[in-house]
Amino acid sequence: MFQKTKGVIAAGNKYTAQAGIDIMQSGGNVFDATVAACFASFITEPTLTSAGGCGFFLAQQLHHKPVLYDFFSQTPLQKRPVEELDFFPIDFDFSGATQEFHIGLGAMTVPGNIKGLFEIQQQLGRLPFKEVLQPAIELGNNGFQFSAFSEKVAKMVVPVWEHANEEDFFFKINNKLLVEGDIAYAKRIADSFEYFAHHGIREFYEGEIAQKIVADCTERGGYLTIEDFLNYETIQRQPVSFIYQGKTILTNPPPSLGGSLIELALRLADDTEATKRDWNTTVKTMRKINEQRKAGLDKKIRAQGLTESVEVLNMLGNTTHISVIDEAGNAASTTTTHGEGSGYCPAHTGIMINNILGEADLLPEGFHNWTCNQRVSSMMSPSLVLGKAGVEAALGSGGSNRIRMAIMQVIQNMVKYKMPVQEAVEYPRMHLEFGKLEVEPGLNEASIQSIKLMNDEELNIWKERAMFFGGVHCATRSEKGVLDGCGDLRREGTVLISG
Repeated sequence: MFQKTKGVIAAGNKYTAQAGIDIMQSGGNVFDATVAACFASFITEPTLTSAGGCGFFLAQQLHHKPVLYDFFSQTPLQKRPVEELDFFPIDFDFSGATQEFHIGLGAMTVPGNIKGLFEIQQQLGRLPFKEVLQPAIELGNNGFQFSAFSEKVAKMVVPVWEHANEEDFFFKINNKLLVEGDIAYAKRIADSFEYFAHHGIREFYEGEIAQKIVADCTERGGYLTIEDFLNYETIQRQPVSFIYQGKTILTNPPPSLGGSLIELALRLADDTEATKRDWNTTVKTMRKINEQRKAGLDKKIRAQGLTESVEVLNMLGNTTHISVIDEAGNAASTTTTHGEGSGYCPAHTGIMINNILGEADLLPEGFHNWTCNQRVSSMMSPSLVLGKAGVEAALGSGGSNRIRMAIMQVIQNMVKYKMPVQEAVEYPRMHLEFGKLEVEPGLNEASIQSIKLMNDEELNIWKERAMFFGGVHCATRSEKGVLDGCGDLRREGTVLISG
């Protein structure tokens, strides 16, 4: 019997966070808690992530070297004629503006979340895997209350979920989407997790589930073969590490882009002695990075471990993040996604498979022009901040293209401008891309007037805070071991502390 773990978790909603707290109260460590929270998020945040998705997990064990676990998407081993593919566009509605995404079996890659999280828990956790899955199983069977944020995003992703089996579309009952206050039950997913709890995950990668996905791909137009499932591996990498304002920043290394771009942004923005945020410097930094990316920076980053960036702005950014730290300084930071989802769930599992091959912002060469058997590059950047007494913050964000700048601005707020974590996360953000400077409300007129735009740039000031600007869920630990954090309210974030 293990003692309770005192820790803090910042996550995408109260149910996801509570799953991690329950495991720490049961004697699980930080890594048990993070894995439990991830599996809970696959049920309680079905519009942002899925067990059929992929992600990254940055782990810092006390007295051990940090490790970045990469369980992101791998391109298929072989291609097939495009005309045979089940691959088609759908439109999402963003408050009157539409954006096109691509889904279908031809958009799927092998899901990495299940295998990656299972292997992390086996290596770093201390509880039985079946116990770690119990909070998620109970949420699926007993239900959870749909929130206003869940309702809002559910309305956006209807075009994807309408292609799934009716029984799998668990947040649509009697042909009506659930609304705030309704109880959502995800019993099919709970049954799948119950099976994994007692029998392990081989069924998903070698057994009947894998065989069903492969058969459907063969018959209906997908790329995946059983060899793709057997070939898929979780990769352990050494994280990017650099010094910023006397703190060590750890983040996602190449071949992914986000971590290296965060490092570059912090270095470029650190040429001023200002004690308050200088927005003009921030804009100049974003402009310089965009110029370097157009000149081939992405290709250089990918060569260390993409090709040139693609001119696509993913408005939704279906991704979520979880951060956990205990009082001793063990920490985990993990970001997962399923894109928008492919619209396909293997029969009787309830698990939505990803549409990563339909994500234009991840495929710079264009749809179907990817290289076989290669890790897809990502902007996702689970990160840690270390000081003299060890881990001081764990953070990350959803938000597609905006991830890197959201994390950069929060780190700068905490480290350089000494803001408390809640102020650092809630502070207004901005993002410059494709000639438009997107700015959150909350800045005073003097700050806005100080921003000097180029002739080909325009300013767009939003009327309200929005998930467009990311969702930085941040857990913190002071030099004296005091735990705190902030869940980003742009994405219904929550912080809970276990005693």
